[in-house]
Amino acid sequence: MGLGYLLASVCCKVIILDSLLFTANPDIKIVSEISFPEPIIDYVCDDFLYLYTSNDLYKIDPLEPALVDKTPLPLRFNHLLLKDQEIILIATNEIIILDRDNLAFKSGIGLQPGDYRPAIEDQTFASSSADNNVYLISDAGQRSYLNVIDLRSGRLIKQLTTAHLKSFIYDAKTQSFVGLDVKSNLLVFDAEMNLIRKINLAVHANDCSIHADGLLLRADQCVILMNTKGEIIEFQPIPIVSDHSRSLYLNDDAIISLDNTTLRPNDWMINHHKIARLYPCAYSERAVGIDIRRNFYLLAQNPLAVAPMKRNRVQLVEKPWVAATSDSLWYLQLGAFSDPINAQHASKELREQGLPVFIDSTDLYRVKFGGFMDKFAALSIIEELNIVGWFVYQPRVPRNLPDEFYVGTERYIIENGVVRKE
Repeated sequence: MGLGYLLASVCCKVIILDSLLFTANPDIKIVSEISFPEPIIDYVCDDFLYLYTSNDLYKIDPLEPALVDKTPLPLRFNHLLLKDQEIILIATNEIIILDRDNLAFKSGIGLQPGDYRPAIEDQTFASSSADNNVYLISDAGQRSYLNVIDLRSGRLIKQLTTAHLKSFIYDAKTQSFVGLDVKSNLLVFDAEMNLIRKINLAVHANDCSIHADGLLLRADQCVILMNTKGEIIEFQPIPIVSDHSRSLYLNDDAIISLDNTTLRPNDWMINHHKIARLYPCAYSERAVGIDIRRNFYLLAQNPLAVAPMKRNRVQLVEKPWVAATSDSLWYLQLGAFSDPINAQHASKELREQGLPVFIDSTDLYRVKFGGFMDKFAALSIIEELNIVGWFVYQPRVPRNLPDEFYVGTERYIIENGVVRKE
């Protein structure tokens, strides 16, 4: 995977490279390295760090670092998005919604097959929307499709077509959306996603971000501060920029500090360490840099300085797990069917394999296994049994007759709907 996108926590910087998680503490100049059994596909760091591999979703406290929660993923996903109290997992033809607190499955939405990605990393601006929308981009060739989807009904509310979008942002100050396409057009949309302005830029811009005074555009040879009407406020020619972090700019030869208001150079220095990437630290004028050998550096401004950071390998410790209550339990949902006959066939096949599933019918006929007081004991059981499904947390489902199953030589019984080891 690429380096992916990242959001800073207050006290540490999260960086993902392949199957390695790095948490950088700039105050003490230490980078902690944690290895995962599989490459990390995507992640977001907010109050916690949420990341997933092809098999599991993790909830991590990045400050310790410690594993807070974990849940298996029965499907392959491409992107992760946080919205309100929910986690949105995006696949090529489906959206899955999980509870942000306990990673329990809530619902799913079918999509037309496509190459979907979040239009905007932080979609909290839509929190007040009565429709509770999610904004996705699907790419096809040289075209991008902006999709507005109602998470409650699953209905596609709006779809717009543009040239391939290089960046797309939300401007809270003007309550508008701004896109930058491959043809260096700046596209401005209102809150209802109606195109209100199209500006053809005189330069080939690489990306666009929000600035206190408008929009900050970065091109190969310059940085431009512009308002949403296309009027240039400030302009600064700088050498070919390969990376940036707020007002720090980087290329193979130099590190440059720009004044965030006037864009005038404050300071510069030779890039002796050949730093290749920059990651901004939250609420700070510092940044974490990394070279091609994965050495880390702390960059400070006023004055501009670079200092090596120590790198330590650490283990991801587990925080104490919270058991379920007697009123609500954990269940593994193995399938959901609109036709009760199909649910009965699936249930029969699983029971013949020694798995005491049952059908829980609400709006659909759901085949489930459980219930478990301890989610992480349940994780071990389903891994041993090699079964996949979604974990749901719900009121206990009473069972009229006791049941049993085996994990190796260990016997488990289900009495009054609760699983316990004999």
